[in-house]
Amino acid sequence: MKSTSFKLTALPFCITLAFACMQARADDAAMADAQNQTNAAKAPADGSEHKLETISVTADVGKGFTTKTSQVGAFRDQNILDVPLSINVLPRAVMDAQAVTNLYDVLKNTAGVSQAQINDTVSQNLAIRGISIDNRTSYRLNGSLPVNNLIEMPMEDKERVEALKGSSALYYGFTSPAGIINMVTKRARDRPTAAFDITYDDNGQTVGHVDVGRRFGDNNRYGLRVNLASGKLHASADNQDGSRSLVSAAFDWRVTEAITFKLDYENFHKRLVENSAIALLPAVNNTILLPRIPDSSKLISGPWAKSKAGSENVLGRVDWMLSDTWAAIFEWGRAETDRDARSFTSMQKYNINTGAGTLNESIARGQQYVNNNARVELDGRVQTGFLDHEVSFGAMQNLRNQNNPAQQAYSIAQNMYNPILLPAAYYTIKPTYRPQDITDRGAYVFDRVRLGNDWQFLVGARRTKYRNASTGSPLYEVEKTSPSVGAIYKFRENTSIYANYIEGLEETGTAPITAVNSGVVLPPAVSKQKELGVRSEVIDGITASASLFEIERGSAYLNTSNVYVLDGRTHYQGVDLSVNGELTPEWSVYASALFLDAELRKAQNTALIGKTPENTPDTTASLFADYHPEALPGWSFNAGVYYMAKRAVNNLNQAHIPDYALVNAGVRYTTNLFDRKVTLQLNVENLADKSYWSAVGSGYLGYGKPRTLKFTGRVEL
Repeated sequence: MKSTSFKLTALPFCITLAFACMQARADDAAMADAQNQTNAAKAPADGSEHKLETISVTADVGKGFTTKTSQVGAFRDQNILDVPLSINVLPRAVMDAQAVTNLYDVLKNTAGVSQAQINDTVSQNLAIRGISIDNRTSYRLNGSLPVNNLIEMPMEDKERVEALKGSSALYYGFTSPAGIINMVTKRARDRPTAAFDITYDDNGQTVGHVDVGRRFGDNNRYGLRVNLASGKLHASADNQDGSRSLVSAAFDWRVTEAITFKLDYENFHKRLVENSAIALLPAVNNTILLPRIPDSSKLISGPWAKSKAGSENVLGRVDWMLSDTWAAIFEWGRAETDRDARSFTSMQKYNINTGAGTLNESIARGQQYVNNNARVELDGRVQTGFLDHEVSFGAMQNLRNQNNPAQQAYSIAQNMYNPILLPAAYYTIKPTYRPQDITDRGAYVFDRVRLGNDWQFLVGARRTKYRNASTGSPLYEVEKTSPSVGAIYKFRENTSIYANYIEGLEETGTAPITAVNSGVVLPPAVSKQKELGVRSEVIDGITASASLFEIERGSAYLNTSNVYVLDGRTHYQGVDLSVNGELTPEWSVYASALFLDAELRKAQNTALIGKTPENTPDTTASLFADYHPEALPGWSFNAGVYYMAKRAVNNLNQAHIPDYALVNAGVRYTTNLFDRKVTLQLNVENLADKSYWSAVGSGYLGYGKPRTLKFTGRVEL
């Protein structure tokens, strides 16, 4: 069993922060009392001050790397200090400084996020705190619609990305206790927006992007933000070509003073040759030997190994202020992803010295994934004696359907160190369909009880009715009530400590194609979470947080017979730290760290007990800083360091991929040319050109990208 000594030091650390804040609270108690007396004198005698407060992301007063609000889960439109969970918000300023192109580019700034399974040329399989994020339920658009993370998510039309860590079962139903990734779209602001940018990298990849936003009509009641992107792709390997496109629109309409309507639309496509994954070799004497990392400039699969997919997401929302104290929200949406073609390849049965082995190819055609989501919610603020309640009553339905036709398999000799051009394989079989239909319905109630200005108590419960009908698997039907409780104590206006306990249900997954029981869906499992944390904005412009968490969940894995099973429980405990904001007028920073102790428990296979779950690092850390000196107007310089500790390749810990640290850097210059604001930017990723295993899981290895130079030019019209 692993040491948990860090836990013994983490709790005093959190308590020390709390007492420090208590001392600060005591120091300014007199000032707070005076302010309370002033506020009491100003408050209306009829109690009308207890209004329902709403905040929009467009009203977030954060500047640069600073963020003030959350737009995810039961905490949408809440101040960060009032969110009793670990949350990291990555604003547009961070994304622009780093010239991000995909979701992991953004989330690498967040503690505990790692890549899983394979290379990320098609999409990003991610994990948080060593727990895989579900590709069908854990990625949300504007805090609501579950989108399918089966194609690379576009970032051009996103205002921010949020990682809400831990269980969100109260609001979202069946989800992974890893957390929720929320992508918030850009919207039209009062000031018109019009910009064109183009990005080129030293692989020969070129993508152009147009961003236009306007408000119009009487009193600017209409708003429209349109983002268009298109370009030619080229990954690091020879002949690894493709293309991508995006059409995105965010429309809003202030129908009346009380009613607001929003409509979001995304349509994006990506086509790219997918390089081969590396399969793990069988264990010998309980040890798996790892090959050396292949040359990322060489295409092991072939130019015919194309992945072609497209997604269309539509989300509508109506906000109706029924009175000063009550509001209703109606949401509906549909997310559809079609994988028209995919040729997934993996190197197997290879010689680790020579690289000679077998390339296995699995050809899929016509894969389709559809999510239909609807929610109605009633929010209100009421006073009962000396207690101030913010209550929510909601009901939601999520219908998920997927259709995975039978795949055709081929095997051919190949050398992963010195690959040769292989003949293309063709899809010749008559497909057999294996549909899956999931119904996730839920009703929930949530009450935030305010006791004075300092204390908040949060109590909620969700009744879930779940049904999973999958071809080749037993019918699963579950009906369960999941509780959620928490508390927040504000030591002062800019500092809070919180605690929570949350139970949830999660889907434990579908057996991968490498398993004997490929395609079989495992039954759902209960997860439990406890967390204690401190969050502060005591330094103006800086948000700092520290939390101690504990998660217990079911364990699903490939056993020694290559069967995907649900066996035992997995226990996670750790410390999550983050700091972001403006240190000085010249320095912006975003830093995070996670220290994690995870182990398998109560498994029937006693060899697993005490082992670390696969793809679970005990330490991750990141530091990104942007320097914009006043002495050099228009110039800014940035650098980032990202550390990932070693990770077990499977639950038996028969091998580990090594740790690594990557360094990125960038420089940007902004000036005016012909009365237009022009920005020229150069970013270098993996500055030291380090070779490393970037991902592991489900019997596969993925390797990282080489040094990449990226140039971006932007003109604001």
